[in-house]
Amino acid sequence: MDNETKANDDDGLTDDERKKAEKLAAQKRELLERLANANVINDGDRVAWILNRHPETRDSDVTLALQFWATFEPALFGNGSIPAQNLYKLTPQTTLTRFRAKIQNDFNLFLATEKVRKRRGKLEEEHRDIHAEAREAHPWLVVYADESGKTDDNLLVGTFWIIDSGQTLRLKQDLDAWRKLQDFNREFHFKDVNAGNLHTYLALLDFLIARGNAISFKVLTMPRKGLTDIPGKLDDMLYQTLKRGVEHEHSTGRAPLPRVLQVFKDSEGEARDRVSVANLTERLEAASAGVFDKKLTLAYVHAVESKDNDFIQIADLFLGSVNRYLHQNMASGTHAKDELARAFINAFCGSGGINGIENDMVTFGEF
Repeated sequence: MDNETKANDDDGLTDDERKKAEKLAAQKRELLERLANANVINDGDRVAWILNRHPETRDSDVTLALQFWATFEPALFGNGSIPAQNLYKLTPQTTLTRFRAKIQNDFNLFLATEKVRKRRGKLEEEHRDIHAEAREAHPWLVVYADESGKTDDNLLVGTFWIIDSGQTLRLKQDLDAWRKLQDFNREFHFKDVNAGNLHTYLALLDFLIARGNAISFKVLTMPRKGLTDIPGKLDDMLYQTLKRGVEHEHSTGRAPLPRVLQVFKDSEGEARDRVSVANLTERLEAASAGVFDKKLTLAYVHAVESKDNDFIQIADLFLGSVNRYLHQNMASGTHAKDELARAFINAFCGSGGINGIENDMVTFGEF
C-alpha cells in the first residue's frame, strides 16, 4: 500500500489525513494569534472577529453579514440602509458564509447553537459547546497577562485589561498608527528601555493614558522565598488576579456583570501552556457558577507569543515597571528604566505609588 494512504498504527490516520489535520491545526493556531492581537488582516480574520465578539452572528449568516458590514465597511453600509449601488461594493454574503463555515466546521471555533448545527448537519457530540444555549450579547472583558520574578525576591503576575471590548480593534488600529508616527516598529520590552528611546516609551504611556476609560492594569505579587512549584504558584496567582479583577471592575461600576471573559497569556512553552491553560479554564468555569452566579461567562483562555502581540508587550512594560519599583527602592534612581517605572506607577496608582504592598496583596490601578 502507498505510504500516503497507509494508516498509522498510533492514530489510525493516513499520511494525507495527518498532514491535513496538522495544516488545519496550524491555521487555527495562527488565526487565534492574530485575533489575540486584534490583527485582522483579511476577510477570514474579520469574520472570525465578528463571530468571536458577537455570538448572535454564529447562528445567522444574515446577522453575520450585517454586523460585518457595519464593523468593517461602515462607509458603504451607512446606518443600515444600504444604497443600491453599494450592494455591489460590499463584501458578498456568500464570501462571509464560506469563511464562517470553515471557521466553525474545520476549526471548531465560535460554534452555532446545537439547534442550528443540527439543521446545518454539522453537529459532533465530542465538540459540543457548553455555552451554546446561553449566548446573550453581554459585554466583554479582555485580559492580557504576563509573569515574572522567577529569580527575584517576588513573583509577579501583571495584567492589562480592556474593559470595553469594542475598543480592542480600535486600540490596535490606533496603536498601529502611533507606531507609524513614531517610526517605532520594534517590540515593546521593559528590558530594552534606555536613554535613547525613553521618550518613545513615555509617549506610549501618554497614548495609554488618553484611552484610560477603556483599560486598566492589575498586579499580584508574592514573596518567592520558600516556595516550591513556582509555575503552579504563578498559575494560582493569575487565577486570583483574574477573579479579584472581575470583582473589582464590577464593584466599581466600570465593568459591571454580566460579562464574557477572554484571557490571553504569554506563552511559556507548549507543555507548560497546555497544563496552565487547562487548569485556568477549569477554575474560571467553576468560578463562573460558584463565585459569580453564572454572570461571568468564560470565552476561552489562550497562550500567545509576546513577539506577535502588542497587548502582551504592554503588560510586560507594566510588569517591568512594578518589578523595578519594588526591587530598586521605588525606582528612585536616574536610569531610564527608573523614570519609566515611576511614570507608569504614578499614572495608574497616583503620586503615592504602590503603598503598603504585602504578601499576596493585589493592587489594582486604572487610569
